[in-house]
Amino acid sequence: MADPPPSRADRLVDGVGSGVGDGDGSPPSLPLTVVLGNESCDLDSVACAVALALVLSGPAAGQGDGSAAATAAATAALPLLHVERADLRLRPDVTYALGLAGIPADDLVCTADGMAGVGGGGGGGGPASANDDGRRVLDALVAAVGRPSRRRVSVILVDHNTLHPSAAGLASAVVRVVDHHADGGAFSALPPADRLITPLAARKADQAAFSGDELCRMDFKAYSVGSGAGGEAASGAGWTLGVSSVGLPLATWATRDGIDGLLAAVVDHGRRARVTVMVLMAAYAPTAAVTAAANGNGNTVGGGSAAGDRVREIAVIPVPHGGGGAAADAAAAAAAAAAVRAALAAPAAGLDLSPLPLPVAAAEVAPALWARRQGNVGASRKRLVPPLLGRLGASGGGT
Repeated sequence: MADPPPSRADRLVDGVGSGVGDGDGSPPSLPLTVVLGNESCDLDSVACAVALALVLSGPAAGQGDGSAAATAAATAALPLLHVERADLRLRPDVTYALGLAGIPADDLVCTADGMAGVGGGGGGGGPASANDDGRRVLDALVAAVGRPSRRRVSVILVDHNTLHPSAAGLASAVVRVVDHHADGGAFSALPPADRLITPLAARKADQAAFSGDELCRMDFKAYSVGSGAGGEAASGAGWTLGVSSVGLPLATWATRDGIDGLLAAVVDHGRRARVTVMVLMAAYAPTAAVTAAANGNGNTVGGGSAAGDRVREIAVIPVPHGGGGAAADAAAAAAAAAAVRAALAAPAAGLDLSPLPLPVAAAEVAPALWARRQGNVGASRKRLVPPLLGRLGASGGGT
């Protein structure tokens, strides 16, 4: 396993906050790139900060040939955890994952670590000590950004794109943002290549060229539903629910491939995945919807509401597998699908469902395709599936 990124505290304090004219004769230090995670300090934020710091460190992380040229090209990169050190233990998943990667949590620096503790040479910064001058790591970084120092400091934000007020003094040093959340616009002056916010979201949503089978496969999960739920389909050993999350409006998909084509792709995928019912969960920005068009009944094709809102849609499709008992199998799949529809439509589900206009009359697709617009846009698959499985008598499956 590769060595962890250079995160020892002495690399942070070497020149940070020290004026160029200190007169100590020491040469300028390597530029320091601080990779700052969000203030939640959750696992994905920490993992991103550590991984990106490791990539950016290059020869300083033990790579390169050790030559003067390689050393000159090195960049010291520091993953900085935006959390009080005492609160890091409140994130046991983070400390556990760090341990699995061979990175002691004490070797990472937290924004509130005291500079005296950081400079003590013991590993990775600790809380302020009795000998601390009151400055903390974040204070020293803000000071270094605000005036010339032996070490040039730049900041990369990961897993967030708006600085916490306590770190606002770092704003002028932010050179890159890598995030998947909604863009707050705080760093719109950065070149597009250094603002990996909207581009990531746009590319994730760019699914128009995917076939129906690819849409089903790209983000699919299956869940076991125990006996006693879903009527006939749930008798015996139970049945399996499949859920595919897509970024294409269902009406756009149906307009492109036709209802028959959509249903065929979903059912074929469901058969290969050995599920009894398929649920499609579409989530997209209104701009992803097709330009207003009319179906045979004069209904608008595509979803959307106020500009900037997120749109969610959900559909339930039974997956009969045929074989010797084709009629019984189709009836079992239909019964399971009916149970899923009822559970989703129940007031307790809190989804705020309404009819979803499709490019054909609803009578032409019922009961093979039950599609609804989801008013509760906060109910993602991660939030929706666990209670749904509970209502169906679930016996497993992760989200």
